Amino acid sequence: MKCPGCGHENPDKVGFGTVCEKCLAWLHTCDCCRLHNRESGRCRSSTTEYSGPSDVRNFCDEFTPGSSENGQSAASDAAARFDKLFDPGRSGA
Repeated sequence: MKCPGCGHENPDKVGFGTVCEKCLAWLHTCDCCRLHNRESGRCRSSTTEYSGPSDVRNFCDEFTPGSSENGQSAASDAAARFDKLFDPGRSGA
């Protein structure tokens, strides 16, 4: 997992008290979670409660380590897959 503060690559196993090995920033935050939507600033899960600012340590049980780019990489991957569906050069049924 990449630290959103300094960019250091940390192990993906993150607990409530895990900090970045380099800068000691908290890693169990919404900003580091795969479920966090940076565009809306909200969680994608409908079963979580507001846990405070997205860059502060939280105790959310649904935390799933994700990339610090979060929505950006997921959105670009989805867009690429969508475009591939309608590629005119693609032969198919």
